[in-house]
Order: sequence, then C-alpha cells, then structure tokens
Amino acid sequence: MWIWLHGLFGDDLDWRPVTDQLTELQHVSIVLPGHRSRPVQGAEGGPERRRRSGAARQAAGAHLMAPAADFDDLVRATRQRIAATLADHQTDAWYLAGYSLGGRVALAIALDRDPALPPPTALVLEGASPGIDDEDARAQRRALDDERAVAIERDGLEPFLEQWYRQPLFAVTDDDARCALVEERRHQDPAAMAAMIRLASPGRVRSRWADVPRLDIPCLYLAGSRDEVYTATARRFADACPNAHARVVPDAGHNAHRDNPQAVADTIRQLFGRAERPPAPMGTR
Repeated sequence: MWIWLHGLFGDDLDWRPVTDQLTELQHVSIVLPGHRSRPVQGAEGGPERRRRSGAARQAAGAHLMAPAADFDDLVRATRQRIAATLADHQTDAWYLAGYSLGGRVALAIALDRDPALPPPTALVLEGASPGIDDEDARAQRRALDDERAVAIERDGLEPFLEQWYRQPLFAVTDDDARCALVEERRHQDPAAMAAMIRLASPGRVRSRWADVPRLDIPCLYLAGSRDEVYTATARRFADACPNAHARVVPDAGHNAHRDNPQAVADTIRQLFGRAERPPAPMGTR
C-alpha cells in the first residue's frame, strides 16, 4: 500500500494526477492536521468525497482536521492516522510519499521509529527540505514565515495564495494555471494555515540533515527541473544518504507531481516496480 502526504495548503487529492497513473497499486491519501479535504463533484452533480478507507474517511472528513500544537505534534498525529489506515486495510507493508510539508513529515516518520507503526518499505520525497542548519538563516526564515502568517490573517488566504504561487520555485508562468492552484486551495481555513506556517517553519523545526545518512530504507528524492533550490537539495540528499537516489523531473517546478505527473509515476514504477516486495538497494546515482 502507498500512503501519500500533501503539502502546505494541499489536501487528499493533490497526488491524484500521479496515483491515477499507477492504477496497479493501492493508494490512500492522508489529510494533514490543520487542513481540509477538498469537495469534489460527483457523477450525480452533487458534492461528494472521493471514496476512502474507513480510517482515511474518519481522518479526512468534511471538517477541518484538528490543528497541531507544533511540528512534533503534526508528525505524531499523522503517524497515528497512518497506523489506523494500515490497521483498517490489515497490512503492515507500506510505502510512504510526501510533497513539501508532507515530505518533511514523511522524513520525520521514517527517521523516528515508533513501535506502534511498522517502518515503511521505502520513502519518496518531493521538494521537501530536511531543514536549515545555519542559525542566522533559521532566524531569517522564522521572521519571514511570521510575516507570511500575518499576511494571511490580515488579507485573507486567497490574496496570499495569488502571491505565493508567483514564487520562482513554482515556475508557474501561466495565469490560468496559477488561478487553478488558488482555486484548489482556497477552501482551507485561513487561521489554520497561518498557524501551520508558523509552527512548521524550517526556522523553528530542527534540521534533520545530520540524520539523513542513517536512513536504512530505499529513498527517492524528486525535484522539478525548473526548481533550482530543490534540485540542489535533491543532489545533496542523495550524496548524504547511501540508500537514496535523486531524480530531476523534466518540465516541472516545485510542484513536480502536478506539472509532470506521468514522469513522476514512471520514475516510481521504474524504481519500485509493482511495490509488492521490497526493492533492491539503490545507489546514490
């Protein structure tokens, strides 16, 4: 089974462009604390939720998921939802994938083992930073994220998102594409999103770069070709982790699974096959 974690402002449909390409695999998308699942239009024209397992339905729900107190609480709550999902499906064989914020949570789950949750067979990260080591840079990032949170509280979420997706790392140059991103995320709760930016700021969360080398499961790190920051992070990650492999996704920005889902799906299929058994160890190149 594959467990998928979305990024900041996202929801349980964010990975769907990729999972729709991997129909041979079983998937469950988890809604992170402080986020809402996205309403989708059903075949009858009325709003309905995409079919989920019992545990995932309870976790995602139609309401705002309980916010986290801090990043460790965010990881703990997500770990509990994953454990409930595995129990619901009566399996302990699973693969974990996370994008951006969800990737940071996934990395923490893979590094910090819990007896109540079997370790994932493999880990896929996309555009996820293990953290910031330099103290001055950490302080600058805390200040920036505090400013971002204030902007959401002052102006609302939608105006913030319109500026957020103008950042160079997203490489969104088409106005229609940017509007689509905003539309898909405007259902999130502004207060919860402001709180999430503060508590999950890389300037507040401890860096995990020193822990990356001890990952003992196969890891795939994906970054979009137009996202210069995270292509560099991908290479550093692969250099640091003996079990990691870095792949640059062509024609994609930070949101690579949205920009080029076929390439992401093909890479996952190539490296992990049908994911019915543990893959062979991967090199760093």
